[in-house]
Amino acid sequence: MWRSSKCSKPYLTYFRHVKHFHESPIVKYSYNSASYIIFLLLFSYYLLFNFEIPKNQIPAIHWTEILVIIIVTTMFIEEIRQVKKKSIFFFYSKILINKF
Repeated sequence: MWRSSKCSKPYLTYFRHVKHFHESPIVKYSYNSASYIIFLLLFSYYLLFNFEIPKNQIPAIHWTEILVIIIVTTMFIEEIRQVKKKSIFFFYSKILINKF
């Protein structure tokens, strides 16, 4: 493993504590809840104030619409990742159960 002489041990333990803090389940849940609330607020703002019926002119996309599209796309990709991870775990558990 490569180690830098510039990083001392207290810095490494500090970053390890920060990493463990952000990987804890309650912090992950808090981040997920806060991001979902922000998404709901942004989506409702877009629907209430910036939703326009398409016309024959050149469509203009508001920045809130772009941000909502990006957020929904990342949520969709995350759901696909979780399903693939769960299906792989399910597949390996079936193999292990049938093996013994």
